[in-house]
Amino acid sequence: MAVLVLCLVGKNAVWSGSEDSTVRVWSVLDMSLKSTMQGHKGAVCSMVEMGIHVWSGSADATILVWDATTYKLMFSLGDQGGYAGG
Repeated sequence: MAVLVLCLVGKNAVWSGSEDSTVRVWSVLDMSLKSTMQGHKGAVCSMVEMGIHVWSGSADATILVWDATTYKLMFSLGDQGGYAGG
């Protein structure tokens, strides 16, 4: 599994997007894995923090919006008509 994108969220977490379609949250403090989220059907190739949300874009042409605190999927912006990467 290759990591395709990293995003610093706040001061204590790094979110990663991978070719296996997962989004993972890592602690900067102790380098531990805090959560693994699923929702995309293709490689996660872009990510950005926007306030209390983290937006992830995928090769499946979707954008998912996650709560940066609870790691729950808030909503999906369906098929964007192509590659939703950076």
